[in-house]
Amino acid sequence: MWIVFDVDGVLIDTSESYDMATKLTVEYFLSHLGIKKEVSLEIIRDMRKKGVFSDDFELSEALILMYLSGEDLPKGEGVEYLRQKLGIVLDRKDIERVFNTFYLGEIYPNSIFKFEGLWRKEKRIVDIELLKRYC
Repeated sequence: MWIVFDVDGVLIDTSESYDMATKLTVEYFLSHLGIKKEVSLEIIRDMRKKGVFSDDFELSEALILMYLSGEDLPKGEGVEYLRQKLGIVLDRKDIERVFNTFYLGEIYPNSIFKFEGLWRKEKRIVDIELLKRYC
């Protein structure tokens, strides 16, 4: 018997769904602050590579604050640096709610608008027949 743990990117390719949910979340907040900005997936991926963000909500907040401040994060710095610099802390629950609305869509019980859900675009990485053979 095998036990398989799904770490994002092992069984399911979540790179497009999570990155797109982050992009749309940041653009949503910026637009509500009167800032029209298209966030590239490349900057999101570059930010992930910094290794200082514990989750997508924190990454979203850091990007929002970066666009508000007009500057990049210094190497090794995370969202706390921007919070202190700007004197602003965004409500994590608001970020979670917007992000989850984009990611989960109508299955998210606290969604704030109609959206299909980006999780539906995720693709299997592993061959199902291979799993069936060993389970």
